Amino acid sequence: MRIQSKIFIPLILLVLFFTSVAFYASTLQRGHMEKSGAERLALENQDKIDQVVSIMELSAREQAAMFSAHPLVRESLETAAEGDMDDPYDLRVQEAREFLRHGLQDFMQGYSRMLGEDKPLRLHFHLPNGRSLLRSWRDKNVLLNGLQEDRSDDLTQFRGTVNRVMETREPVSGIEVGRGGLVVRAVLPVFSENGEYLGSVESLSRFSDVWEDLELKHVSHLNMFMKKEWLHLAPE
Repeated sequence: MRIQSKIFIPLILLVLFFTSVAFYASTLQRGHMEKSGAERLALENQDKIDQVVSIMELSAREQAAMFSAHPLVRESLETAAEGDMDDPYDLRVQEAREFLRHGLQDFMQGYSRMLGEDKPLRLHFHLPNGRSLLRSWRDKNVLLNGLQEDRSDDLTQFRGTVNRVMETREPVSGIEVGRGGLVVRAVLPVFSENGEYLGSVESLSRFSDVWEDLELKHVSHLNMFMKKEWLHLAPE
């Protein structure tokens, strides 16, 4: 082997070695930068979602507050208290339900004209024993197995926010699973003029009402997942 070969072959091998090392390091750095960029983008999108949930929660509180001291709501709950509130078919409670439903019609129609028929005002009124008095978005109060019945149903087995308001007499809001799935809810207590606890009023917002207006970077599809053990609570 000539002297030149003895000199240049090791040099070529050395250059190839350092070139490979540099390429590997560059690849690692690029991968790290891409990962950091993806993490930063995910955090930015998460912040946007958190902000939207906070706005939804505040809006739900404001809507519920408008009705928590309304004479119509007070009178309806006071009428219901004259009947047997543990009986889902009690006639006095039914009278209160129909009175409240009729009285809310103007509110519901005005809200739909402002935001559209596809985004109705969803108000849920609860009796002081944790049973449902009225769901404003339904023609009849209870939907079970695809059939509607105009009666009360027990919420205490799965509605933690309702139970908490019953116990503390304080407003509660947040994300909670219910008959219609995961929604943002605000539940406020309703009191008589003498300070007697009459029940509660709830405003709820579905994520589908705001997802379409949520602009997330490099996100074309957004899903929400719910624990399997909660599915039986959300038949709708």
